[in-house]
Amino acid sequence: MEKELSIVIDEKEYKVHVTKKSQRNMYFRYRDDMFFVTTPRLVSDKKILESLKVYGPRLIKRSKKATELISFEENYVYIFGDKIPFSEINLTFEEFGEYLKDILLNYVKVRAVELAQEMNVKTNYKVRVRMMKSRHGSNSRKTHTLTFQLSLVHYSKEIIDSVIYHELAHDFYFDHSANFYKLLLSYCPNYFKLKAKLRKGIVQ
Repeated sequence: MEKELSIVIDEKEYKVHVTKKSQRNMYFRYRDDMFFVTTPRLVSDKKILESLKVYGPRLIKRSKKATELISFEENYVYIFGDKIPFSEINLTFEEFGEYLKDILLNYVKVRAVELAQEMNVKTNYKVRVRMMKSRHGSNSRKTHTLTFQLSLVHYSKEIIDSVIYHELAHDFYFDHSANFYKLLLSYCPNYFKLKAKLRKGIVQ
């Protein structure tokens, strides 16, 4: 079941797309000035909007923080956690996106192999980089492909590595069980600290 609602936050009205499913928890996402809510079937519209009053401002703030990683007005971009002036890059606007994609792809291809050897992962994974709406990485069992979000290029290599560890850990546990996190933390002990930085848009 799907429906449209609206909510006012800080004197601005936002559309709310609601999808009701057979599940236990509510999930909130925000993009393009719109909220997307997935919720159990019996949750009322009033409860959804009350929850958005709490979580909505945080999601908006997080989205704004992410846009600060590139400033076309002030002419800089963050690459691997370092603030780089556009003058040092010397590319056209059209070339810029491919430049960032190539930088990240070259890094994650090498690190995925190195970390897979460290973790004793036997699967020979292909590695891709692309824009993704809600995830920083994914592991496809069907195609043996690791895919990483392009925006990771702005973050420190330590933070990027934490995402690679996460996806490789799914080679052993294709869920987020206690065993999965036990394995992940054995290789990346500060995973949750790095994940928090990534969610908040803190590049270092």
